[in-house]
Amino acid sequence: MAVNTVVATVQALTGTVIARDVDGNSRVLAVGDPVYAGEEVIPLQGASVDLQAMEGGVLSLGEGQQVLVGEALADSGRADNPEIPTAEEVIAALERGESLDALIAPPAAGLEGGDSDGGGFVRVARINEPVEPINYTFPENVFGRPDALGETVAVPGGETADTVVPPGQPPVEPPVEPPPPVTANPTLTVSVSVAAGYGYDDANDAAAGDVVFEVSHTLNLDGLDPALASAIVYSIVGGDTAYLALAQDGAGNWVVVLTEAGAAAIRAGVVDGNQLNVIVEGTIELVDLPDLVDTDNAFAPVPEPGIVEPPVEADLFASAHVVGASPAIGTMANVHGLKDTGAQSAAVSYGEGFFAVDHQGNNNPSAIDFIEALLFEFREPTDTAVFQIEGAINGGSYHLYDADGVRIGEARDLAADVNEDGFLELSGETFSYIAFQGGSTGSGGSGDRSEFSVRPVDLSVQVGEGDDADFYPAGGDEALVADSVETLEEADDFGANFLTVDSDQDIFVVAEGGQGTTDDPARFVIQGFSLESDNGAAQITLGELLSSASQETIDQYLMAESQGEDTVLHISSGGMLGTDTGGADYAITLEGVSMDGFDSSYDFIQTLIENGHLTIDQ
Repeated sequence: MAVNTVVATVQALTGTVIARDVDGNSRVLAVGDPVYAGEEVIPLQGASVDLQAMEGGVLSLGEGQQVLVGEALADSGRADNPEIPTAEEVIAALERGESLDALIAPPAAGLEGGDSDGGGFVRVARINEPVEPINYTFPENVFGRPDALGETVAVPGGETADTVVPPGQPPVEPPVEPPPPVTANPTLTVSVSVAAGYGYDDANDAAAGDVVFEVSHTLNLDGLDPALASAIVYSIVGGDTAYLALAQDGAGNWVVVLTEAGAAAIRAGVVDGNQLNVIVEGTIELVDLPDLVDTDNAFAPVPEPGIVEPPVEADLFASAHVVGASPAIGTMANVHGLKDTGAQSAAVSYGEGFFAVDHQGNNNPSAIDFIEALLFEFREPTDTAVFQIEGAINGGSYHLYDADGVRIGEARDLAADVNEDGFLELSGETFSYIAFQGGSTGSGGSGDRSEFSVRPVDLSVQVGEGDDADFYPAGGDEALVADSVETLEEADDFGANFLTVDSDQDIFVVAEGGQGTTDDPARFVIQGFSLESDNGAAQITLGELLSSASQETIDQYLMAESQGEDTVLHISSGGMLGTDTGGADYAITLEGVSMDGFDSSYDFIQTLIENGHLTIDQ
């Protein structure tokens, strides 16, 4: 048999077909590849091949079939080859009971070989025993296919040639299908509600740590593994954030409690709208899924500040009276006569810090009208006092009395003594009573009549006696007062009122009711202020604004900040100052007063207090 004699070519194939020579070397066939004499052609699992003989004729093989190709393949495959019996000859031989060997020429082998060269191939119709899938190792050619030369690659049984790995490349792992997308729809619902048992009969009962709201949540994982979800994290994201904080009760449940500032705000009656508001956000993290986030809010009412029980002694005792038309004679000449006249038909009225007379016969219950008088008795004789007057004076007057109730001098013209900002500032005379009397611009009640009210500055007032008495604390509705310039050009840019120290008697009062907000504090600029202890006694008084502050917490209410050549006093009525100036609802600039030489805000404030320029009632 000639070596490397091409006896057929691959006309068509599917799957993987192997050609193996007599030495056991194998290669994978492709369409157009030659088949050499002496090679065995083997279709693998699911494969088939058509071989075109060089001399004509086609041989088809399928899975489980294999052929050993000889040089006579062309002749053996021809339909007119006389050495191959026809179908009729085979049938006739079988009917006669003859062996089919007689129809086939003996193989040309050994000493007794026949006249012909024998069959060119052996064909096996079926391999009956089951075998394991073939897994051969073949060389690979430059075309990326197994060949007789080159590096060897593994070709598992049943695979196509496309799966062969190129030389020098690592085996390609089969693609991993991604897991199916998660179709669960987990949800989180946060709930905030007013705590059971919350509420105050008296605003003064409010204390830090009181539970105001209860916080809970509902989690629906919609079939997800609970191990994929983190513990919930709560945070306060809105509402009265300075007044409220998150905490856990004794059972580990999340609650919202009052802070020190919140308790102080309730006691002082400065909670906006008389209700606490909180917005709580809850967050749960999920593995490989977006976080679950939900919020809820709630409101809790707080009591309006009630009338404070009177102390043993108030600064002033107020009473209302009906008097004659003349301010110079009659009942106004002596306190005792005034007290005994007309009191049964008149009562003291109060609104927004101002006192007046409510008399049935007159039209305005919130003003001191014609023939009405409002009397204030001082707890102790004094030589200084400040009253703010609001409304139409129109002939109104005021009277000072000594400790025996005798009037000091004559009736005094109220309009003439009230300054342009509406304040009556008294000093230099010692007195125990003051009475404000309504009048008119004409005699006998003719002309325009009085309709004004009076506010004592930084003085507490008691109305009535015994258990029926009402008490009004000092500065309940007071604001910063002093000479102010409303229309200075600089004020338009700075947004502040300008105040000027005119004398060593000027007192700038800061008290509850005049504050702005933490976003837009009330702003004032004081000009002509001095730190020198012997340079007058002009002062700033905070009244009871900082009554909740202590030595340890004063920096939460009051802070001094240097701004160039000026110093700014930041004041928080709710005690919400932090490490910076955020949280202040007053900002008072001391123009031309520098903090140079002071180590801290505390040192500066202490100097103001020691020199008599700043007073704080605590």
